[in-house]
Amino acid sequence: MSGKLARTTYRVELDNGETPPYQVEVILADLLRAELEGPKHGITNPQTQSLHTTVLWLWSASLRSGNYEAGFREFKTACTNFEVVKAAGAEVRGVPPTSEGGSDTDSPSPSPETLDTPKPRRRGSSS
Repeated sequence: MSGKLARTTYRVELDNGETPPYQVEVILADLLRAELEGPKHGITNPQTQSLHTTVLWLWSASLRSGNYEAGFREFKTACTNFEVVKAAGAEVRGVPPTSEGGSDTDSPSPSPETLDTPKPRRRGSSS
């Protein structure tokens, strides 16, 4: 099993009159930021608030990538649509999946359902 977190790319549409639709890749730093910011916005359970959590990830990735500059409250109101354009391990626009010792499909795509579900270890396993 790979220790890498699979990355997912989203297409984001904002209705703020200034930002055209864009693509953003959610990375580990975005998940960590969302974990810290979530409670400030009443998002405390990714399993039961999965849509809110995903929008929080998109906001964090949008800030990091320079596609958006305002706060989460403004983002969640401005975000009118998002969709996955590249799931983990999928090819997008002729770019092959990661090939460093395996494919991105070795790890789950970031989703609230997979965040807190560590895989059980077998006894005697050192991985």
